[in-house]
Amino acid sequence: MPVIIEILSSGRPFPLQITNLTVDELDPSVVTFDDGATKHIFIAYRKTSKVSPDGLTGGVNVWVAHTTLDAGGLPVLPFTYSVVSNTNDDPNDLRLIRMHSGTYLNRVVLTWTGSDPAETNPDATSWARIAYADPPYAAWTIRTIQKNEGSLQPCNTARVSFPLFRVAGGGAGQIIYVWETLANTAGCTTLSAVTTNAKISTDGGSTWGVTTQVFPPPGN
Repeated sequence: MPVIIEILSSGRPFPLQITNLTVDELDPSVVTFDDGATKHIFIAYRKTSKVSPDGLTGGVNVWVAHTTLDAGGLPVLPFTYSVVSNTNDDPNDLRLIRMHSGTYLNRVVLTWTGSDPAETNPDATSWARIAYADPPYAAWTIRTIQKNEGSLQPCNTARVSFPLFRVAGGGAGQIIYVWETLANTAGCTTLSAVTTNAKISTDGGSTWGVTTQVFPPPGN
């Protein structure tokens, strides 16, 4: 068995431990930026806690670790930890972006897909949510982007998703949320389509326009 050993001229950087305890690193997301005065790093991750008796809170939740960066680009410890959402919605596809221009300059936006724990119809639980925070990032506002929307209602399931930002449409710019939808037949028993859909917010994520099917084109 041949063995190759690589000798480095300098030591490898020691990995920093960001979180501990009941942390699920299935879907972390990271955003870094310089706001002109301070360099920031945000890390979104999933963390598990005890489920409430009614099943609505606890379970797998959305958390964010935040700190500044030093001149060398390394995090200034310790991190500040914030629970963004304690809703028991089994969050996935945690995605962070920063609004780099416009009315909400330096707003940090976090989106995810999940299942509404309060929904009694098992075919209509799927939703997508957004949380956003403005400097000094002490509080997060949560909104629902879409629930069970797509090419056929009910029984649409949201999967892979991404938030995008562009400087267009006025001073606030546009947040574009794109997600994949699994649609079923009217009886919610057989997969009938996989489509890509989008929604646009022109007020920093507070409200959202109608769902547009991007691919395949409607009717195809």
